[in-house]
Amino acid sequence: MLRSVGWLPVVGVVVVCLGLAPTTSSAQMCAPDDIRCQNVPVTWRGEARLFDDIGFDTGFIPRNSPVSIRAAFGLLSRSAANMTGMLRADWPSALTVHLTGDQGMGNLSIDFGLVFEVQLKLDIDVGIASINRTFDIPVGLPTDLAFRGSKAFAPLLLPGQAGRPVSLVTNTSRIRVANFSVPVIAGLSVGGGLDIRGTMTTRYQTDNMLVDGVTVLAESQGTLVGPVNAAAGFGAFQDIPTRPVGSFEYAVGIELIPVITVEFFTFQIASIDISSFALQAFESDGPAVFTTVPAHVPLPDVRFTSTRFDFPETELGGTSVLRATVRNFGEATLYVDMTTLPEPFTSEFDQLVIEPGGFARTAITFAPTVPGPVMALAEVETNDPDAPTVTLDLRATVPFPPMPDLGVAMDADVQPDGAVVSPDGAVVSPDGSVMVDGAVVIPDGAVVLPDGAILMPDGAVFVPNDGTLSGGACGCRVPASHSGSGGVPLGVACLLVFGLLVRRRRR
Repeated sequence: MLRSVGWLPVVGVVVVCLGLAPTTSSAQMCAPDDIRCQNVPVTWRGEARLFDDIGFDTGFIPRNSPVSIRAAFGLLSRSAANMTGMLRADWPSALTVHLTGDQGMGNLSIDFGLVFEVQLKLDIDVGIASINRTFDIPVGLPTDLAFRGSKAFAPLLLPGQAGRPVSLVTNTSRIRVANFSVPVIAGLSVGGGLDIRGTMTTRYQTDNMLVDGVTVLAESQGTLVGPVNAAAGFGAFQDIPTRPVGSFEYAVGIELIPVITVEFFTFQIASIDISSFALQAFESDGPAVFTTVPAHVPLPDVRFTSTRFDFPETELGGTSVLRATVRNFGEATLYVDMTTLPEPFTSEFDQLVIEPGGFARTAITFAPTVPGPVMALAEVETNDPDAPTVTLDLRATVPFPPMPDLGVAMDADVQPDGAVVSPDGAVVSPDGSVMVDGAVVIPDGAVVLPDGAILMPDGAVFVPNDGTLSGGACGCRVPASHSGSGGVPLGVACLLVFGLLVRRRRR
């Protein structure tokens, strides 16, 4: 028997259940020896933008010059949530699908704000030495006011799942907006200042999953999805559309940071943050736009070149062999269990293992034990979700052995009119009457004797009145001496015929 958790015929229905392991996805993986299970990795990417990115980049100009300069500006607004999971498809009760997030394989990233930079490039070759370097040119303005960062998390962050929502805090570079300095002694001074920086908190969570357009809100929730072509079934594979539905939340603020500094002449010896004060600027939210990802599930697809096997006539004690050819038109390994053939049919191989696109042959042997026609229907099990069983029609004929010779001559002569003349002279007419030595047994049981008297089935004797009877008796009907069953006179008639046959043989 093929390994199975249950047998229910597949009628073109897919049962999709989302089972998300809270710790690792190993609980949702197929067992190594499960021939009715497939693991399919799936990756989703969701994005959100408050506005379209704006930017330009001059590149280094003039090109191919020993000295060139580059200016770049970018205003970015991009949030992304990447999630990787595993889709497990198993059958045969139906194609059951579970989605599981890979532990630590989620990633939340933010790239939002203003970036401005000016660079100088030197590419000078003076024979024995060369200079090839790029320098940032200070322009007296903040060059990095962007929120950039990323954070890993455990997908898929459905409602009720631990770690939901995932939160990422990013900051811009600090900008000094105020300074003061108090001399202490010659060359040593104590000062302070005020720094500001932008801070942004980004949160992401998955609201639900869409599987073939059906909303799934919890790990245990399932739904039914039909194959792409219900008439053809699943075939060699099944593409199951999957898409997360999630959302982003943003909180942007400004952080004020008072600073104390110690300087010796022009060198800063220490800089200490006294505290920080956050001022909320604004909040926003928006959907995470995910594209639909089809989970491609490879499946086995069984085809017998013929499911009817007509064996040649086989005598008792002999054998006949026909070959069965099985092809796998699927994308997964096919397993066929041939141990279910009923006696007296057997298969050369107990199990056929056929790789995608391949085929296998096995010899089916018929070894009869009783005579007569033989017909059997064999239910062969496979791991094809469309055909968990394939019915083989097995047919054969076993002739009966010849009857033994008991010493009785069986030769007879068939006349043109259909009458049969046995070797001892008895004649069987086409109407079923039998004539032996002048006596005739009519099919209704009456016996006509050679002298014309008629022995009726009820035992009465009819004597003709034409004086043909021996002794000159007149024609009359002599009733039976008893009125019992007609079987006794009929038996007497049969005994009479048998006696005539014996007398004829003795002559």
